Amino acid sequence: MRILGWATVLIALSAVGGSLTSAQDVGVPRVGDGPGSLPALVRVPVAGAMQTGLVVAGHAGYGFTEGVLDDGDSHHRLSGILGASVRPLAWLGIGLRLDGRYDAHSGNQGTDDGFVGEARLSARASTDLSPQLALGVEAVLFVPGNSAPSLDFGATTLDATGLAAWSPSTSFTLAANVGVRIDNTGKAVPERDRLSGADRLALGASDSNAVLLGIGASWRLPAVELVAEVSADLLFGSRAPPLGQSPLRIGAGARVPLNERLVLSILAEFALSSRPAIVTGEALVPVDPRISLLVGLVWRAIGERPTPADEGDATDTSEVPADTTDELATAAPTGRVSGTVRGDDGAPLAGATISVEDASPAVQTSTDDAGAYTLEGVPVGREVRLRITAPGRSDAFVTVTANAETATAAGEIALEPAPPAGVIRGVVRSLRGRGGGLANARIAVEPGGQSARADDDGEFEVEVPPGEYEVVIEAEGHESQRRRVTVEQLGVTVLNVDLRRSR
Repeated sequence: MRILGWATVLIALSAVGGSLTSAQDVGVPRVGDGPGSLPALVRVPVAGAMQTGLVVAGHAGYGFTEGVLDDGDSHHRLSGILGASVRPLAWLGIGLRLDGRYDAHSGNQGTDDGFVGEARLSARASTDLSPQLALGVEAVLFVPGNSAPSLDFGATTLDATGLAAWSPSTSFTLAANVGVRIDNTGKAVPERDRLSGADRLALGASDSNAVLLGIGASWRLPAVELVAEVSADLLFGSRAPPLGQSPLRIGAGARVPLNERLVLSILAEFALSSRPAIVTGEALVPVDPRISLLVGLVWRAIGERPTPADEGDATDTSEVPADTTDELATAAPTGRVSGTVRGDDGAPLAGATISVEDASPAVQTSTDDAGAYTLEGVPVGREVRLRITAPGRSDAFVTVTANAETATAAGEIALEPAPPAGVIRGVVRSLRGRGGGLANARIAVEPGGQSARADDDGEFEVEVPPGEYEVVIEAEGHESQRRRVTVEQLGVTVLNVDLRRSR
């Protein structure tokens, strides 16, 4: 099938996307919002965390279908899409989409024009399994009509779809979906045997169910997001046409932010499938325009861009002065910082994270396979401290002053292996108890911020780097204790504590 060839191309492009970087912030969704106002490429929905709030989208478009009635006909479509979605939580989005279109047909049978209206109610839930991988599900209720603005609820159609999105870098996302459509749109067509071929084409109704497939990619660049996809509705059932006549299309587009809340969207599609026969008395079959173009605006009406704290980040920012965080969040203009990260052996470190300390919203990126990075969005004209982290390595810091004209070089940074962890282990008991442990006692280690809870037997274990610590032990109904301990490299420090009951 042709879709397999295009899928192979997109998967191959993911290797290129893995080396790209962008100014995408932590907490920002993987892709922008589609015409229905939920995150999507063109048609392909994308799993992942969503910005909470209200999003409104409006698009207008034109589509052309070459003659399919064998009478020198041509078909032109003017369309409008209005979508709005509410995201009460980062993992949940509920959207309403209203489609209206005007079809103009001409040929040897004469002209036959008319309006068609449709409404779709969707609900999407997603979860981020990791910063790279997200899964989700989406249900869409589709209520067609036979002339705008009428709707026929007896023809309600259901799409149920599973979603997956993989982001090997902050600038590239590969998305896919697979689902099924239980299609009742044919029930919205009265007296179908009296319809002209042009009307059967314009209504877009179907007497067949469909398997829904899609795969595509998004590239986030500093000033634009580019999207491309392949999607198919593989019709099945006793009245379905040959598989090659099922809707199969490629889509592409660009989204350009005009300001913090408004995005310009330009999307195009080209139909690849062969055309089914449109004959009175035969089954209804959907036919996509051969070429279509949509242009519109997506507006974040309510809601702010989430920060790491919004997404449950445990970093404590309470001691960062408010004027410092405000300055980092609103400073303008911004510049770029570039450099290289290597290990202590001189080999390049791929996947290391470089971030501006205490920035809200976060400013960060990661290194490519050569250990190189370019960090966008760094405030200019003042010193900022960059933090460089990588799994199994000690953190490193470098202070830079960015400028707006050219990228500022941060030089080469070497990350040393992290020191082996030590362990603080023990039991928390009540002083007047009978030997039993205090379940759920809280153990906090300072400095470092590590903490743990005692199990049902009062036992606990905390991994820390070698060093000297003060351990705070607390339990409900008991007086807290502070104990100083020394943890040696690869050592286990035993700390058994008896807490006195509160008076």
